[in-house]
Amino acid sequence: MEMLQTSRGISWQNTAFTKKSGKHKSSHNETEEPLNEKSKTSSSREESSRSIYKTDVPLPSTYNSHRLEDFGSKYEELDLLGGGGYRTVYFGKHKEDNIRVVIKHVFQNRVDRLPMLLNGKMTKVPVEVALLMKVGAGPQNTSSNVTPVLLEWLDSVNELIMVFERQKKNIKLDVYLQCRNRFLHESEVKNIMRKLVDAAIEMHSRGVFHRDIKANNIVIEVSADLSTYRQVKYIDFGCGATFTPEAVTRRSEITLDLYESNANTADCITVLQLGTVMDKLLHYILPDTSTKSKSRTRSDISDDCKDFLSGSLNQIHKDRLTLEELKNHPWPN
Repeated sequence: MEMLQTSRGISWQNTAFTKKSGKHKSSHNETEEPLNEKSKTSSSREESSRSIYKTDVPLPSTYNSHRLEDFGSKYEELDLLGGGGYRTVYFGKHKEDNIRVVIKHVFQNRVDRLPMLLNGKMTKVPVEVALLMKVGAGPQNTSSNVTPVLLEWLDSVNELIMVFERQKKNIKLDVYLQCRNRFLHESEVKNIMRKLVDAAIEMHSRGVFHRDIKANNIVIEVSADLSTYRQVKYIDFGCGATFTPEAVTRRSEITLDLYESNANTADCITVLQLGTVMDKLLHYILPDTSTKSKSRTRSDISDDCKDFLSGSLNQIHKDRLTLEELKNHPWPN
């Protein structure tokens, strides 16, 4: 994305970023506290601030380097998709060619930064933008197996705005499950988990630790009849961190800290979070409104499937499967 000239004193209300009236309430108040999500702890902020490149030299920042007017003239926001007190996400479109996009806003007081090489210069870049570039899903990329591509981003005075590609049949995994009235077949779960494991391995090979894998942070591209899943990708890298990729060893029984950044911790926690997602895929079903309850017991799951799940959820860290072991497990292959 080309850097635009700094323009101070621009307020959100005065921008050319158009919105359809009546679709949603505007909550762009820079001092507003989160409504639906826990505030970041000091340790998470410290972790998020770790550099991709170590340096003690003061660096320039992309903060306040773009003009909202120039950005707003290109995109139109449509329906509210979701968000909390410090971030909002909308469906949108590119005005010139009507290409569908997803537009995410994050208040600047919630944006941490990482030093990285940008346009040939070391620059402090918003963490989420830096991680997306690191996994190969930045504006210079055309596609990614890990996450939807970031098409463009704006680092303004009051907020960070990110524009993502949007596939026509993309739907959040938790929303997809809530639309169904029967259990997913084991083959469906296998298809989704295989793609999630492959994407996690690629992400870790690039030194990126997502830290918040859950059904709400996964999108799937489904066929028109909802029978197949073409793509399964992670979203929302706002809580992510970097680490140095290295061989994963057998883990000790010490308590793992979510905010540590090393290959063993990233692998162990990612596998546990994937196991939690898989458990939901296998056992989530809408409640039966006629009986007010629904059994979550299944008798149609193979032994290999049970072994894969229990190996992912093992509470003894040294006995939990690694990502590579999940990939080579007989169940998804």
